[in-house]
Amino acid sequence: MALAACSHDGREMRPPRPDQNQTIIPPTEPATQPVGFDTAAPDEAAFALTLPWTSGGAIPADYVCGGEAPMISWANVPAGAVALAIVVTDLDVPMADRPDLPFVHWAVTNIDPTLSTMASPPAGAMEAANDFSAPTSPSIGWGAPCPPSGETHTYSFELHALGQSIELPSGTPAADMVTAIELASVGRATASGVVAG
Repeated sequence: MALAACSHDGREMRPPRPDQNQTIIPPTEPATQPVGFDTAAPDEAAFALTLPWTSGGAIPADYVCGGEAPMISWANVPAGAVALAIVVTDLDVPMADRPDLPFVHWAVTNIDPTLSTMASPPAGAMEAANDFSAPTSPSIGWGAPCPPSGETHTYSFELHALGQSIELPSGTPAADMVTAIELASVGRATASGVVAG
């Protein structure tokens, strides 16, 4: 009697008609390609850095071995960036006192995020002492790539969108400035170039 009470509520289903033989659940098709995650919104273009040469290509003679700083352009700065920073390093040479970091040729921070191009630091920007500095004679500004004869070096150009301004003065050692930039970075665009010595 207890079993009957638990298994039957007094209602009965009619048997299906001959034409009621299809499921209402749509079939599941196997995926034809791997599913990935897109971290950017569909209408949000990528933060991008442009140099006067094709990224990964040879850096023109105007910018090496005593040459001038290149004109750097960018687009699609992440929303919320309060400043920008540029860091140029030689990926084939470690920093003398910080072998975990590459040799810094140029580090500029607190660049106005409403700008879209730069060849020299704009008003309000701060430059680190680059790694050409001597202990008693800091070298501030663009240090043009110039690898030893017979060597080919790769130079990285990184543009950082910063979530806060960097509270360090111009002439700060490169390692300290780059560390502060990386801690404040909320977005990064990169490009590179090579120089044969």
